[in-house]
Amino acid sequence: MGATEDKTASLGSGPLGLDGWVEFNRRKWGVTPLTIHHARSGSRWPELRAVLYLNERSQVVVPPLHPYVALSFHATPTRQTSRASAQWLELAGLFLQDVNSRRLGTPLPLPPDVTDLRPFQWSGYAVGLRYTCLLEFPYSLDLAEGSVRTAIQKARRLDYRCERTTNMRAVASCLEATEHRQGFTHQLTVDDLNLLQTLLGEEHLRAYICYGADGTAAAAQLILHQPGARAIGWVAGAHPARLQDGVNQLLEHETVHDLQAAGASGYDLAGANLPSVAAAKLKWGGQLVAYGTVEEAGLAAGLRKAKRWWQGRGSFWVWGVCYACADGVLPVSAL
Repeated sequence: MGATEDKTASLGSGPLGLDGWVEFNRRKWGVTPLTIHHARSGSRWPELRAVLYLNERSQVVVPPLHPYVALSFHATPTRQTSRASAQWLELAGLFLQDVNSRRLGTPLPLPPDVTDLRPFQWSGYAVGLRYTCLLEFPYSLDLAEGSVRTAIQKARRLDYRCERTTNMRAVASCLEATEHRQGFTHQLTVDDLNLLQTLLGEEHLRAYICYGADGTAAAAQLILHQPGARAIGWVAGAHPARLQDGVNQLLEHETVHDLQAAGASGYDLAGANLPSVAAAKLKWGGQLVAYGTVEEAGLAAGLRKAKRWWQGRGSFWVWGVCYACADGVLPVSAL
């Protein structure tokens, strides 16, 4: 977070702040949304908005498959970085009052744009770091490694084609193929995907699918999108027999092209924390970026974390998010 000349310093929540996304999480995961807004009286800026979710015990939680807290901050337009920083500290402190009045049921992943984590440290929370890979637009495939371009060319030689789709059953078949191969579940049904598509609309939930020459679905992914904001890779999957054909690379290439045309400011590849995942994503020439995680400190918090790990060890669930990605498959969650 910082100021830039003659521009409003901002942290945008992007598609995670859309009403349809919030409503989907309420219906699907049984959480209660809590909308937070702080601003100085009588002025537009500085302003902080956020959406938190509460479980049945009124604890602040992150729903499954939810990459970051939806948080946006706008400072008063200024050339003085100290002024923008002071405004962030002021409003972040008010935001933390909302959080402090409740307990954290899960750690909170903050969006990558939140780089000043001091307010959370000063409030006694344990602050950690995770990583993701960002592509800024405009993007050129020239930034990618040669192996990426070679895989794309292979897929085209084999007559694979990619397109936008509303066929959530075909998308689900690709997700299920990855689930079966890697032994986990997204906990998403075809009805869930259709519900999200209804709530968000085709503009904001962009479904991409790669078909083989025989017309069968080979790979698919769902992207959360809001024009003017950074798009976020949400879930994806591919049939194992197609992995060596370059289908994931072709699908990602076509996705990036479409997102640029749709007005996205960039693309969050959603996670770079496992060695194989990070290596695959960085081949696209993106930027490795850290984002903060906030959780309660102390022995009791440590025991709760250990309990969550133990309960989720079979299906590889941590903090309510499913972590599974290997063999070059696109991420199925925020890794």
